[in-house]
Amino acid sequence: MNATELCFGIGEKAGVWICRKCGRFSVSGKAAEDCCLPIICECGAELPINGHLTRCNDCTRRKLAERNATRLAEAELVADYDGWICSEEVCGNQDGYFASFDDLIEYCEDN
Repeated sequence: MNATELCFGIGEKAGVWICRKCGRFSVSGKAAEDCCLPIICECGAELPINGHLTRCNDCTRRKLAERNATRLAEAELVADYDGWICSEEVCGNQDGYFASFDDLIEYCEDN
């Protein structure tokens, strides 16, 4: 057992757990207990223990490609649009927003 629930100085339980192996805190005993267990991606690959990854890079790219293909299939073709656009893959200087498609292309070519 790697998890221990912390207590206040008067012996009252604090509702906070700590993993005794790495020292991370959690509000759940189960999360603290599972803290240092390896995380397994849906494809079976073991991920590094760093607290935030849930998929390997290959599965992340595949999911993104599937999502983009679905969005493209459902998209409506707009002719003669002349306004701001947003890109989730290209951040740029304004959090992914570009004044025009030409600005996005220029940014990509420069970077």
